[in-house]
Amino acid sequence: MLSYVLVLSGIVYDIIVEPPSMGQEYDSVTGRPRPVAILKYRINGQYILEGLSAGLFFFIGGGGFLLVNYALTSLGRRSSPVVTALAAVGGLAGILIGVLLSWSFLVQKVSGY
Repeated sequence: MLSYVLVLSGIVYDIIVEPPSMGQEYDSVTGRPRPVAILKYRINGQYILEGLSAGLFFFIGGGGFLLVNYALTSLGRRSSPVVTALAAVGGLAGILIGVLLSWSFLVQKVSGY
């Protein structure tokens, strides 16, 4: 599981390119630098924390699909109806959370999307 999350997070890119863990941008009002976790306007670039959190979002969505599959296959039919219902609801929630969080990252990364 950990290797799956790391591969989705872009660990190979992080090892080759060695990007910073976070970046900074200057506030237009005060002129002070503030930390940012998302590298804006670059689809093919990322900060380390951005990649790790995006990989976690993909993992949550994939886990949701596995829970829904468990609820709909014979494994879910052999267990109690409460466990099957919880797996189905938890799986749908995981899918929804994973998609919405990934979409929010994309909107922040590419403005106007």
